[in-house]
Amino acid sequence: MKSSAEWVSLLAMPGDQRAQQLYHRLGYRYGGPYKAGPHDPVLDLLLLRTDTQSSAG
Repeated sequence: MKSSAEWVSLLAMPGDQRAQQLYHRLGYRYGGPYKAGPHDPVLDLLLLRTDTQSSAG
């Protein structure tokens, strides 16, 4: 089964510098704050662009 996803998202707790450095080394980039609902904590939205060129065809 082929995937057409262009982005992979990850929600992370803000403030964990070691985790943020790891995600950055893996290719994730900060997308902004994310809050699912009015009573939920604010998380960091991290995005990783997938390589759709190699999976096409």
